[in-house]
Amino acid sequence: MGKASFLVLLALFGSLTMVVTLMFLGPATFIPIHTSYGLIIASMSLGGFSYGFNVVSSFARSHAAAKVLDYPDDLHTFVMLSGEKIWT
Repeated sequence: MGKASFLVLLALFGSLTMVVTLMFLGPATFIPIHTSYGLIIASMSLGGFSYGFNVVSSFARSHAAAKVLDYPDDLHTFVMLSGEKIWT
């Protein structure tokens, strides 16, 4: 498995865990649970981890794409990519 496919799997895992998080946070009508304080805390914590998986994966993939496009591998490129991830 290459690095790019691992990053795609990481993003897919982050997206799927976000779906599960939002179903419990909702809660979905087909899940027979009642919303509680502990469920909200657990769902928000899992949501933070899943968002982190997506952000790390997309930053690594955009950095690899910038290197393919012959951007220098220096601080200026990192700042450009970080600013792009903040504003999009």
